[in-house]
This record gives sequence, C-alpha cells and structure tokens, in this order.
Amino acid sequence: MRPELTLLWLAPCVALTAEDPKPVAEATLQFISLAGDREDLALWDGSKATPLRLSADFFGPSIRYAGEPRLRLIKPEPGAPAAAKVTFKPPVETAAPSPATAPGPTVAWLDLPPNNGPRKLILLVQPEPGQNGILAMKDTLGDFPAGSIRLLNLCDFAVTLEDGRRVTAVAAKDTAVIRPPTTAGSYYDAAVYSEEDKVRRLAHHLHFFCTRERRTLLFILPVEKGTGLVRLQPVEDPPTVEPVDSPQEPKVRSRQVAK
Repeated sequence: MRPELTLLWLAPCVALTAEDPKPVAEATLQFISLAGDREDLALWDGSKATPLRLSADFFGPSIRYAGEPRLRLIKPEPGAPAAAKVTFKPPVETAAPSPATAPGPTVAWLDLPPNNGPRKLILLVQPEPGQNGILAMKDTLGDFPAGSIRLLNLCDFAVTLEDGRRVTAVAAKDTAVIRPPTTAGSYYDAAVYSEEDKVRRLAHHLHFFCTRERRTLLFILPVEKGTGLVRLQPVEDPPTVEPVDSPQEPKVRSRQVAK
C-alpha cells in the first residue's frame, strides 16, 4: 500500500460546557526543517513550550505530543522560560482556569484531530507568512521501514524513478516508498525522468549508498521552470555513534543532467 501525503485541516471550533472534556490531540512526531537548520523555535501544546532543534539533513528525535488540537510552533521571546511548564490558578475556587499564553508568537501551526488516539507523523516545517507552514506525512508502521527510501515529489509535475528492473511513478506533490534491490554497503543507481508540460525528459541521475539500519526521505525539487530538471535532497535518520577514525560513505551521490 502506497503511503499518502496528508494535509491535516482546521477542525471547526466547538463551544464546550463545564461538563465537556477538554479536547486533546495525541501524536508521536518527528520534525524536519525545509528552511535550513533552526534552533529558535519551540513546540507549544497549550500549557508548556518545548525547545526544538530542527535539522534540514536529519530526522529529529521522536517527540510525544499530547495537548491542544492546534499544534503550534512558536518563536520564544528573549528571556522567556520556554522549557518551563506554565501553570495558572483560577481567581476563585469555582472559576475555570485561565488559558495559558504562549511565551512568543506562533510562526507555524497544524490542526490535529482531537480525542482520536495517538498517531505517528513526520512534520515538514517551512514557516511562511499567510500559510500554516507545516506539511504532515503519515508514518504508518511498516510503510517506511529502515533501509528504504521515501520519495517526496515537491514538483508540479510527475516523475518516475527507473533502475532497469522496475519503474516507480510519483505524481506531483505525492510520495512513494521503495526498497533498493541491492545489498547493504553497495550503491543503488537509477534515472529520474520528469513529465513537465507532458514532455518526458531525463531529469537526474541517482547514485545512492544503501544501508539497512537507516531510512532516507528523498525530496525531489524542480530546478528551472521549463527545463524538466530536478534536484534531489536527502534527509535521513541520524547516524549512529561510530569510532572517530571510521570512514564515512556519502549517502547520496547524484549527478545533474546537463541542459
């Protein structure tokens, strides 16, 4: 079953009575930055802010989220106790608690279905004015195992990955998972063809170093409109600790096709 690229939309607000349970969304999250490495953001769950370190090259650590249905990334103000839990006391015994205030402005957000059990997501973060700035991908168990490559086509046209044995088609803004038919420690070679303006072109060459213990998210990005060319940007599981003198193989070697 091919994994789906999923956008989670805003759920309508519902007025709650004193007897209604407060809606809570639950998820296990891994963050990836699409805008370079970021160390200035925090995850706000409605009561506390957890500092984040977002990488453009590696999956972030798994984070357990249980909080407001609107997950928010904030930019803590200087001196704000971002890591400290914020608690509030009602002014009188029978009054409802005052809502917590985030210690900084929201720069990206995502609405999660409330009271619907935990889910596992990979969140791609690129804050932009007027946009929610987070793209969510389901990370269903078994769909994206270690040793596999998840192709994420961010072009406005379809592409195919062809290795001489099989053809993997990836529609625009869609995703597909492949497991290279090679042994660990060897290279996987494939050609990427594009379909911009319904013209089939050779768009890129992929030379991928395979391992069994890591998984790789491979972004497919357009180069210049009208050329059909693409570039590949890999994001992978963080490397395991290895001896200082241990040689490191490059994960992806790719060769751009000449115009």
